[in-house]
Amino acid sequence: MSLQLRAVAKRYGDTTVFSDVNLKVGRGQKVALIGPNGSGKTTLLRIAAGVLAPDFGSVTAEGRVAYLEQSATAGEDGLLAALTPPELQSATTELTAAQAALEDPSAAALDRHAEAEERFRMLGGYDFGARVEAVLAGLGLSATRRVNELSGGQARRLGLARQLLAPADVYLLDEPTNHLDAAGLTWLEEWVRASKATMLIVSHDRDFLDATVSAVAELERGGMTVWPGTYTEAMSAKAAESANQLRLYEAQVRTKKRLEEEAARLASQSRSADKFNHKRAGNQALILAKAKSENVARTLARRAKALEARSDKLEVVAKPFEDGALPTIPLPEVPLGPTDVVRLSDVSVVRGGHTLVSGLDLLLRRGEKLAITGPNGSGKSSLLKTVLGELAPAAGTVTLGVDTPFVLTQDGSELSSFVSLEDAMRAAQPLLQRQDLHHLLARLGLPNDPNAPLATLSGGQRTRLALARLAVTRAPLLVLDEPTNHLDLKMVEALERLLVEYRGAVLLVSHDRRLVKAVAGRVMRLGGS
Repeated sequence: MSLQLRAVAKRYGDTTVFSDVNLKVGRGQKVALIGPNGSGKTTLLRIAAGVLAPDFGSVTAEGRVAYLEQSATAGEDGLLAALTPPELQSATTELTAAQAALEDPSAAALDRHAEAEERFRMLGGYDFGARVEAVLAGLGLSATRRVNELSGGQARRLGLARQLLAPADVYLLDEPTNHLDAAGLTWLEEWVRASKATMLIVSHDRDFLDATVSAVAELERGGMTVWPGTYTEAMSAKAAESANQLRLYEAQVRTKKRLEEEAARLASQSRSADKFNHKRAGNQALILAKAKSENVARTLARRAKALEARSDKLEVVAKPFEDGALPTIPLPEVPLGPTDVVRLSDVSVVRGGHTLVSGLDLLLRRGEKLAITGPNGSGKSSLLKTVLGELAPAAGTVTLGVDTPFVLTQDGSELSSFVSLEDAMRAAQPLLQRQDLHHLLARLGLPNDPNAPLATLSGGQRTRLALARLAVTRAPLLVLDEPTNHLDLKMVEALERLLVEYRGAVLLVSHDRRLVKAVAGRVMRLGGS
């Protein structure tokens, strides 16, 4: 079934989030919805789902729509019960009662059982348990767990499982790849490709979008542009169009400038010719010389006005928007520091009575970039905490060769010790000039006042602040735990460029396969093959 948005607009107070949004997702088509944080992607999904009404325009969705609200799941139910839709629970209860009533096989009891069985079958009751187990296994969850035992990331995956198990013709997926490891990402890619449903997908995972979508709808500066192809193909088409537009813009600017300069030159000559000097008349009659001079002046003036008119009529195309997420700021180079930045000797890591890492030997040298990968729960974040001294190893020794590594955590807890924006930025880079600080904050959409308290920042602003700190630090070691979480695609690409060019050592935990491939010189996998 298809999904169509016609001239959709949404405002909050005096702020227009987007306007005149037109999008058609054909039957069975998978389309990516991308855009900077704050551009309105989730708002548009909620409008498409019917949860939120547009201020203008209309939405048409054929068939049933499944949309996952960003809310926590709670309760003591087992995962199977938590994932069973209320209508299927009701149908199961009714079928059980109807089967019990067959002890008196009257016509009414037989009719009741037939109706209950048909409703149960239509709701997918016979294969629901098998589908639940398959989806939970694909997302790395056990059907034997209870909801209140799940971590935040696991609860998010449970919500995704509920959405995928919903009987729907149109799926609206908002960051479905969050908290999925490599196996979960591969499973979800295959599930999306195999599904015959229509899908509109918000994701910052470029490899996932390349594997699943056939078009990209980009929300940017209040409008939408739809590009054909996978994410990489769409962005290549956008880059080519922007380059063509820039060439046309520059050519038209040059032409307009030439017309204006020539018009100014002719106007100047006209004014000079109109100032008759009898000493230049020579042997000519003064009256004839003056008439000739005036005639020349009028001719030059007419030509100047004609050129001015041509210049005024020449409409220069808009200059392409330049999205420089991380401006370049002149700062000192990364200090050389010690040769051995991190050394682990026969280290074991134990959390909650479970051995996550055993007998690990690791050496990270100056300038090396190491990515740590593995399934969820394999101990990646715990290993980083052990390297930083926040968690004592159960066995072995950890030697950190630098005094002040730069740390970026999944939950942003490293910001908790700072009061203001300036405090946080200067802790990352004490040499940052005041004007550069203002420039960086403005470019990343952060408050212009460096004294703004961190407590007033939104979640998205805290994420951008963490990226701003990373952009200016010159620490000899970066320790990054899932740095792409909550970043939009442009920011992810800016982060990738930053890490590729960084001269110091990098210890990186990430599920972003493209980021790992681009940045890491070595990859260490935890939790088996």
